[in-house]
Amino acid sequence: MWKGESFDQYEPHGAAARKCPASAAVLKKIRKPRPGSGSLIADHVKLAVRRRAVRSELERARLAFRDVSRSDDSRTARACLVPPEVLLTNKAPYIAFVDGDEMTQAACLGIINSLPFDWQVRRYVEINMNFFLLESLVVPNLDDAAYSAVANAAARLSAVDDRFAQFATAVGVEYGPLAADEREHLRIDIDARVARAWQLTHDDLETILADFTTDAVAPAYREALVARLLELS
Repeated sequence: MWKGESFDQYEPHGAAARKCPASAAVLKKIRKPRPGSGSLIADHVKLAVRRRAVRSELERARLAFRDVSRSDDSRTARACLVPPEVLLTNKAPYIAFVDGDEMTQAACLGIINSLPFDWQVRRYVEINMNFFLLESLVVPNLDDAAYSAVANAAARLSAVDDRFAQFATAVGVEYGPLAADEREHLRIDIDARVARAWQLTHDDLETILADFTTDAVAPAYREALVARLLELS
């Protein structure tokens, strides 16, 4: 069983995990009798459909995010793909997709972990990142090319080892460790494409970057991100 501290952005390290037997009581709990009842989708997505969505998520790698997070942390939105057959505490809520496949998961993960989205999150989060806040936020309208690029980059960042082989195959990326410079290149491309989709200018990007310390976002990363946005523009 994992909690929030068991992962970071694209880092499913599993720290502080503990054993939890898959008893009948546990299975009943994780299958959620009324999933999404407090969600915005509850008014137009039937309960049976929401139940199927939750059960399908339990059979594959899931997109989870940290509940405990602060606006002055190095990053506030911290999402990660969690391996199959891992239970999660309420401090590591996960997103169930009514529609969409692994590509949808990956694209959503890339957006949540992007710097522009994080800047938006920091406007509202104080100490907790929960579903109520997440549903109140906006996402960029990615065109087909940007959607594919963001999804593929996020999927490759997530598929760190053979725990994610099935997910990687579904998206069409390789799995296994990446060199630090390769990971940075992929993250920069995601950030730039999300910024481009939101039609952010160079000045807008500078405003966003001013919200993060140089320890959180290194000067070299900032320069490369500005350059990549200019290329896409």
